[in-house]
Amino acid sequence: MQELWQTQQESCMLGVRHMVSEIMQHEWPSQHQEHQQLPAGGLSQPNKLKPGRYDGNTEWESYHRQFELIAEHNGWNNFSKAAALSSVLSGTALEILTEVENPQSYLALTEALKKRFGIRHQAQRNLTLLYARVQQPKEDLQAYHQAIKSLARRAWPAEARGGAIEDVVLFHFMRGIRDPGLRDKMMSAGARTMEEALDSALRLEAVCQLSHPVAPVRRGDIDCDEEIPLPHERYPVARAMDVTRESRQQERHWQQARSQNPNGRPRPRCWRCDTIGHVVAHCPHPPIKAPARLALPEPGNDQRLD
Repeated sequence: MQELWQTQQESCMLGVRHMVSEIMQHEWPSQHQEHQQLPAGGLSQPNKLKPGRYDGNTEWESYHRQFELIAEHNGWNNFSKAAALSSVLSGTALEILTEVENPQSYLALTEALKKRFGIRHQAQRNLTLLYARVQQPKEDLQAYHQAIKSLARRAWPAEARGGAIEDVVLFHFMRGIRDPGLRDKMMSAGARTMEEALDSALRLEAVCQLSHPVAPVRRGDIDCDEEIPLPHERYPVARAMDVTRESRQQERHWQQARSQNPNGRPRPRCWRCDTIGHVVAHCPHPPIKAPARLALPEPGNDQRLD
C-alpha cells in the first residue's frame, strides 16, 4: 500500500514539473533558454585568459611557457592554440606565418618561432651584448646584476653554465661597475658566484656611502659629468662678433696693400725693417750685429807657463 502511494506521488511530481516547463517555454522563452544553458550546479564557467602580443623582441622560451599556461587554463586543443598564437603575432614575428608551410599546425608554428627567436639561435648576439654591457649612470646594482644574469642565461644554455662560465660572467659583472673605487674593491673581494658578488657589492657600496656621504646638490652646483662649454660655445653672439671683427681687420689690411700696389700684384714685405716693397736682400738698413764678446778664460783655470 505504501509503495503504491510513493509511485503515485512520483508520477504526480513529474507531471507538475512537465507542466511548469511547458508554461515557462510558452510564457518566458528567453528565460527558459538561459535556464537550460546553465551548467550543472548553477555555476558559470571560469573567465577566459587572453595571451599578450609577441613581436620577437623578447625571448621565445619565456613567452611560450606563458602561452602554454594560458592555453591549459582555457582548455584549448592544438588547433585552437595555433589560431590563438597566430592572432597575437606582430612585427618581425608575424613574418613567420609566411615561412611556415602549414600555419594551422601548432607544432610547426612553434618550431619556426623557436628557430627564429629562441635562445640557442641568438647566442652570439647575446654574448656580444654581455661583453659590451656596463652599468648605466642611473642604474642601481640590483638592476645591473639582473641584466648581466639575463644576458648570460641567453648566451649559454643551462647545462653549460657553471664553472669557468660562471667565472667569466662574474668578471664581466665586476668589470662593468661604474664606480672605480667599488670596482677595485670588488676585484679583490674574491666572490665566487653572482649572488656573493651582489651581496658584496651592496655591502661595499653602503660602506662607501657612509664613509663619503654625498652632499646635497644645490642649484648652483656643477655636475662633474657635464662638459663645460667654451666661452665662444656658451656665448655664440660674442663669438660671431669676434669673427666679424677679425674679418674686418683682414679686409682693411688687403685694401691698404691694394692701394700701395695699383697693379694688383702682391708686393713683398721685408722682415728686417717691416717695409713693403723690397725683400731682406735689398734692404737699405744694415743688419744689427750683436756686440762681440771675447772668450776669456775663467779665473782659476790659468795654466802655468814654465
